[in-house]
Amino acid sequence: MMPRVVVLAGVLFSAVADAHSFSMPYILPIPLWIYLYGCIATLLATFVILGVIGSSPVERGVTDGDPRTAERNVAAPRHFGVRVTRAVCVFLLLLAVCSGLIGSQDPAHNIGMTLFWVMFLLGLGYLSAVIGDVYSVLNPWRTLAEWAEKGGVDLSRERVRYPEWLGAWPAVVLYMALIWIELFAEQQPLILSKLLLLYSAITLIGMALFGQERWFSCADVFTAYFSLIGKLAPVVYERHASSDRVSIAEYRDEIGHIPEWLGMPPTTVDEDEVTPCRLRDLPHGLAT
Repeated sequence: MMPRVVVLAGVLFSAVADAHSFSMPYILPIPLWIYLYGCIATLLATFVILGVIGSSPVERGVTDGDPRTAERNVAAPRHFGVRVTRAVCVFLLLLAVCSGLIGSQDPAHNIGMTLFWVMFLLGLGYLSAVIGDVYSVLNPWRTLAEWAEKGGVDLSRERVRYPEWLGAWPAVVLYMALIWIELFAEQQPLILSKLLLLYSAITLIGMALFGQERWFSCADVFTAYFSLIGKLAPVVYERHASSDRVSIAEYRDEIGHIPEWLGMPPTTVDEDEVTPCRLRDLPHGLAT
């Protein structure tokens, strides 16, 4: 009983706590150049390890009637809730951009900073580890591309062949740039809005050149980031570009098997339909 009382008192009478701060940067206890070289070495070592581990082939689907794993679309046709949620995500992206352009330049009083750094990168990252890569379903840039296609703008055609040797390295480079910005760039709403606009322009150009499917599979940093985190979750989602349908493509239990109660018969995956940078094989793509 006593521990509960102590916890309750701490909750009721605790002071305000900063969970994420945009104020003055932390003063390093070591020379800056040592810190920078250490950060770079850590990132490089991480990606090398991912490339080596992911370079070995991974069995996909089921062969010879093995009932332990399966891949199948099991959920549902067009869903009004999916359309609404995607529209909300687009609105939040526009809100983050506009708040930096015309809103307060105090990071503590600008909603764009909280939306992007706290709710998007941090919060959605934790959420993806628990319930799966929902970003693949709610990606606002991809939603905008699909809206543009409905308006007659072709962003699916591959006008320029994507270099196979490039693999997923564009996403890796953009991720390193994102970490550098988070750690060392001046945290100002206007700077964030300009970077989001720049990233949107890069995404638009990439889709126009290589097609949206190839761009988001190989070069989009946020797709790669949330896809890797989502591998920790038992659920894999599929987004259907031709409709507002979302499917649960795979559901694994704690040992990686499909639970029998889902009623999924064993199926196989046609490897010819898998792009070289398909994000469920992203570490393999890093090594190509």
